[in-house]
Amino acid sequence: MRYLLDTNIVSYYLRRSLPALEERVNDALKHRTIAITAITRAELRYGQVGMAPEDRRRPLIDSFFLPTSEC
Repeated sequence: MRYLLDTNIVSYYLRRSLPALEERVNDALKHRTIAITAITRAELRYGQVGMAPEDRRRPLIDSFFLPTSEC
């Protein structure tokens, strides 16, 4: 099974706000069963542009894109 994550779910994951979500996403990343749409990627990049250079989320967003594929 593959999971298609939307912008809100990725944001929750990056904020580490829900331990159960973090566990599921980490497992799916390990098995390479996650995808995001080009729209989700663009929305996250758009939000990243408005962040301060020292914002800790900037590198988290960059690293999140490495193991995912786009649909």
